[in-house]
Amino acid sequence: QDFEGNLLPTIIRICNQRSSCTNEDVYSLGVVADVGAGTGRIATMLAGHAREVHAFDVVPHMVEAAQKRFSQLAHDMPHVFKWSAVVADYRDLPVSDGLADVVIAGWSLSYMHGQYFGANWEEQVDRAVAEMIRV
Repeated sequence: QDFEGNLLPTIIRICNQRSSCTNEDVYSLGVVADVGAGTGRIATMLAGHAREVHAFDVVPHMVEAAQKRFSQLAHDMPHVFKWSAVVADYRDLPVSDGLADVVIAGWSLSYMHGQYFGANWEEQVDRAVAEMIRV
């Protein structure tokens, strides 16, 4: 967990090193896609620094929790950002190529090992990473 508060500054610093992001823009992260977003904890943390945030998770009740978080945040800051939270497998996201300036996976890739995906977990990780690059 991010008990020292390093995650957001680190993501912004990495993003600002890329040409698609600008330190001068209040929304320096541009469009963010959070794959395996769970309850949206990281996605909503990034929301104040992005023009759009799209959260994806394969578990419907996790997406519902993310939607609630986004709804509350949008109520508190209605002019700040666009958002979506969608049930989707991050190996096959329902978005166009090049949607995002930043794609975050958080801890979700670690769940692809072992019991969840069996012997072909490496192939599944490759598919997920390829999809993140596409987006």
